[in-house]
Amino acid sequence: MPNSLQKSSRLQKLNRLLPLVAIGTVADCQSILEPTNRLLVKAGLQILQKNQHKIQGLSSLSIITGFVEKINSNYRLTSQDLGFIFSPILNSSGRVSHARLSIATLLKDSKIVDISDLVLENIELMNQSTTELATKLFDTNTDRKLMVKEILTDVELEAQRQFDNNAKIIWLEGNWSKGIIGLLASRLVNQYNLPTIVVSKE
Repeated sequence: MPNSLQKSSRLQKLNRLLPLVAIGTVADCQSILEPTNRLLVKAGLQILQKNQHKIQGLSSLSIITGFVEKINSNYRLTSQDLGFIFSPILNSSGRVSHARLSIATLLKDSKIVDISDLVLENIELMNQSTTELATKLFDTNTDRKLMVKEILTDVELEAQRQFDNNAKIIWLEGNWSKGIIGLLASRLVNQYNLPTIVVSKE
């Protein structure tokens, strides 16, 4: 009987991590048509929908992004919400500076991971509340979007010039944050349908 209880407890802890598995699967552009991925994403969405994960950072992000209010009005979370809302927010700190803000947001007050077992370079983050960390992360993503928007204006001019000159590959380099050059390249690939290389001189 004790072994059965231990197994059940372990499964409950693992199930609570499924929202992170779902976000990671979608963020890494893994196919959700693949049966295992589809099952994991579906289960993760259900747990996130019902707030049964005990990851305070995700709960705070759900509030800040307005999803809790929408869920209370019978809205059902989808993989698009993971890919276009949760993923960019969680990725934003790593793109702009360092991923430790995202890590701290997910681990602070977590009922799953003992934060004392982890070493974070910036201990100041751990002295902030989960709501403060989630808000800072949300604001970081807003800054990231503005940064990309501002840079795109200049980048698109040069990309258009190369495109007009019948370039087979669009090549751009500049003093941009290396965390966002992939986003710039992706936008240009979609716009011009050409292989695109964006290099940060950093």
